[in-house]
Amino acid sequence: FSGPEKGSCLFWEKECGSINSQIYCEKIGPLIDGMVSMRTWLSVIQDNAPAHTAANTMEDISQRLIQPIF
Repeated sequence: FSGPEKGSCLFWEKECGSINSQIYCEKIGPLIDGMVSMRTWLSVIQDNAPAHTAANTMEDISQRLIQPIF
């Protein structure tokens, strides 16, 4: 996230396994959606990690009306 104040943070411990598109859409997508809904001035910044660029993930964030910056 990019914005003028601090927000939520999610720490993904190694014991939880790796993050793939399915996990991203189930666990992280709703968190991002909630943050952006409450703070419409936030920008979502993502790198080109496979879970971020997967077709399933891109469809999910598009349906949530989130436009990430890569």
